Amino acid sequence: MPKLPALPAKDIIKVLTKSGFLVHRQTGSHIHLWNEDQRLLVTVTNH
Repeated sequence: MPKLPALPAKDIIKVLTKSGFLVHRQTGSHIHLWNEDQRLLVTVTNH
C-alpha cells in the first residue's frame, strides 16, 4: 500500500473547517479542532 502524502497543517485545517470543525484551542504546536455535531476532537500537529 502506498504511503500517504505529507500535507501542510494549513491545508488540513482548511479542509476540516469546511467540514464543520472549529479551532478549539492550541497547545504549543498542536491545534485542536472540535466538531459539535459529531462530538469529535481532532488534533493537528503544526511542525
